[in-house]
Amino acid sequence: MTDDESSGCIWHTVAVHPAEGMGSYADVLQAYLQKCQRKCSNSCKKVPRITKLAMPLSAYAQHNIFKLFMLDVGLLGAMSALEVAAILQPDRIFTEFKGALTEQYVCQQLIAQSSGGHYGSSPYYWSGSSAEIDFVMQFAEGIVPIEVKAAENLQSQSLKSYRKRFEPCVAVRTSLSKYREDEALVNVPLYATGQIANIVKRSVDRGKQSTF
Repeated sequence: MTDDESSGCIWHTVAVHPAEGMGSYADVLQAYLQKCQRKCSNSCKKVPRITKLAMPLSAYAQHNIFKLFMLDVGLLGAMSALEVAAILQPDRIFTEFKGALTEQYVCQQLIAQSSGGHYGSSPYYWSGSSAEIDFVMQFAEGIVPIEVKAAENLQSQSLKSYRKRFEPCVAVRTSLSKYREDEALVNVPLYATGQIANIVKRSVDRGKQSTF
């Protein structure tokens, strides 16, 4: 299959499953990728939806339902013709796409960890009837949900629902807030996203020690 054919297949899938496989991030991103779909097939990363939270996650991936990311947040910014100054301004018009940029940044950090010698699977995402988790990854300690926040607002009904239903060994939330641990929930500052694998391991080890 040529790059052009592969790219066309990706967007055909997106069109068939707009509600199931694409969240608000992809709704924002799709318009830009469609403009140059014949050129960007090698510059995109698919993050499949998983149907079951069990190991290995790869066995439960739905490769025809996915979220689509660029390989680098700079490429997304360039494709959107976004002015650099706009990123730093608290403009409500820019709020949704700021979330898209943040999710893009976290995604590429997770991919780098999973492929750069750190432990951890490739990122996937999970969605239920009324909740969606931005990313889930498989570590030696278990399956870890990762919620992405672009600001300091830490409220997340989806993550709360996920934790109550599945009781993960640890849950991660990235945001502009400082590092802190609240039982099995760890808030990781966005600048430390590249350390999530180490943070998960340390948090789980600390939890095991506290049980003795």
